[in-house]
Amino acid sequence: MTINACLLIVDDDSFDTRFLSNAIRKADDSIQLEFARDGADAIKRLEDGPRPKIILTDLNMPRMNGHELIRRLRDHKDWKKIPTIVLSTSTDQKDVDLSYEFHANAYLSKPDNLSGYDEIGAFIKSFWLEHVRLPS
Repeated sequence: MTINACLLIVDDDSFDTRFLSNAIRKADDSIQLEFARDGADAIKRLEDGPRPKIILTDLNMPRMNGHELIRRLRDHKDWKKIPTIVLSTSTDQKDVDLSYEFHANAYLSKPDNLSGYDEIGAFIKSFWLEHVRLPS
């Protein structure tokens, strides 16, 4: 099945970005991927580029972290409906709670191996792009 969707991956770690993007492309190579190094870069890309179907964001980044990004997204009339998934190494319950308080749609822990990234790529394709009805 061809998805033809745009996902924005927001993460300052080039290894995690590469692993995640490879996993998503493995799940479906028709998914268009856009990248941002931090929340500030993500905001700029949203202002200048195509609107993604989903945003995947890390929490700990320079300039603007993931929590602040989510707050900014939810305060913007055109971006507040974009499903935003946190993908973080943090297992701190405070980070999880704060992410949902700011209205993240899901909180996933970054895997510690490549097969874990493949599982997340397949999950994003299957659940978020095939089964969930996303806003226009």
